[in-house]
Amino acid sequence: MKRKLILFLCLALILTGVTGCKSNEVKTEANSSETQEESKVSEETTKAYPERTIGGTVAVVEMLDLLGVEMIGVPESRYPLPESCKDAEKIGKPMNPDIEIIKSLNPDMFISVSSLQADLEKKLENSNIQSVFIENDSYDNILSSMKRLGEIYGKEKEAQEFIDEVNSKVQEILKNTKEGEKPRVMILFGSPKSIMLATKKSFVGSLVKEIGAVNIADEIGDFEDSYVSLSMEDVLKLQPDVILRLTHANPKDSKKMFEKEFSENQIWQKFEAVKNDNVYDLDNKYFGVSGNIRIVGAVEELSKILYETN
Repeated sequence: MKRKLILFLCLALILTGVTGCKSNEVKTEANSSETQEESKVSEETTKAYPERTIGGTVAVVEMLDLLGVEMIGVPESRYPLPESCKDAEKIGKPMNPDIEIIKSLNPDMFISVSSLQADLEKKLENSNIQSVFIENDSYDNILSSMKRLGEIYGKEKEAQEFIDEVNSKVQEILKNTKEGEKPRVMILFGSPKSIMLATKKSFVGSLVKEIGAVNIADEIGDFEDSYVSLSMEDVLKLQPDVILRLTHANPKDSKKMFEKEFSENQIWQKFEAVKNDNVYDLDNKYFGVSGNIRIVGAVEELSKILYETN
């Protein structure tokens, strides 16, 4: 009898030990899962975003301001900057900022545009200044760059709201464009000394494509550059419905150059667009060699010119 009792007690102890081990395993797994979840939340909460930012161009400054990003440095510009930047330090011209002023501000991020990357990136790198260069030379690139900035600064929601608004308004505009034959457009890019033809790789060219019109530059060739030499013989043969004139450097002087060229060079009188008074000077507020946050306004203005929408 005594022997049976001893065997029973041993068996009970063994079973209790096994059960206890399983219980501990479950608790360990649960604790491990909770720890991983807490670690994930902690990582998201403590992710560091740039706090001392310098905007290198007016377009970049406007994009950052729209996202609610404060800036300690901004470029000098003849164009007005957002009110939020009134106390920011001026760092010089976008193409040639003062590196010493930038260093003195102790920034943790310098944002500029890709067209200036080759000139600025190495200088900033040598001064241990982190930089990001965004693309804003087309409709798609502006939206992609806004998304990228949202990710850099933890402003994904604000960036997506901008993107959704732009796409929504553009789609609404497209509903109002007339069906059937699309207008054929020639885009001229003028400076005080020369006139060039804008291709689909240019900002205005990308907008013309986005709203369904035809850029006659595409009928001449598949160009890699945004602007190419103007062949009067080629464009005269193509006879565009509309001529758009874009100015950049010294807009007032460039516009005077256009007016002089069109009045004194008789070959322009051979264009049906000129005869029909379908020549338009694009507003520099919306149109330039690159885009800005007023891209919806640019699309609206362009659609009115090309499709006579209200």
